[in-house]
Amino acid sequence: ASDRVAMAVDGLPLLKGDEVYQCWWSDTDGQVAGTAFRVDDRGAGLWVWKRPAGGYDKMIITKEPRTGQTQASGSPILVARIQ
Repeated sequence: ASDRVAMAVDGLPLLKGDEVYQCWWSDTDGQVAGTAFRVDDRGAGLWVWKRPAGGYDKMIITKEPRTGQTQASGSPILVARIQ
């Protein structure tokens, strides 16, 4: 559906302690935090997220030190353009 984005990963590095992977929705005006998530012991996972209103055309995944981040502090691990 046009208001949903699905993502499947395999082989992401395992997280330590409170670390999480974080989804960020991005457009030319900036970015907004999406869902934080963890992977299984193979670095795999499958998620479906509701795309936020506002025409965000890119989803960025970073590794963050904990949930609740308001700005990305990690480097992008995955960048996906959304049509």
